[in-house]
Amino acid sequence: MAKCLSESNKIFKKMRPDLLIVLGDRYEILAFALSAYILRIPIAHIHGGEVTKGVLDDAFRHSITKLSHFHFVANKTYAKWVRQLGENPKRIFDVWAGSRWSKGCWSTNVA
Repeated sequence: MAKCLSESNKIFKKMRPDLLIVLGDRYEILAFALSAYILRIPIAHIHGGEVTKGVLDDAFRHSITKLSHFHFVANKTYAKWVRQLGENPKRIFDVWAGSRWSKGCWSTNVA
């Protein structure tokens, strides 16, 4: 994780991205999210609020959620859980629900 943090910091300082989009909940993703957060790069997190029982991923996922500015969740239940973590409801988007995604349309519905 330390190497991921160090390397991502170097990359972000060189690239200066406007936004970091992260998918998932692994510790490597947490390192990139931490680096972006420290450098004040906004973070969009895909799949926040989900639960994987019996593994470490939940703690990583919730940490990434807290570091993130925008939250793209898979359904209204996950949106509720992200709200319960204290996130702004106006920045939580239920983009995967129903057939909207399968038709190639992003939902702009606030969850």
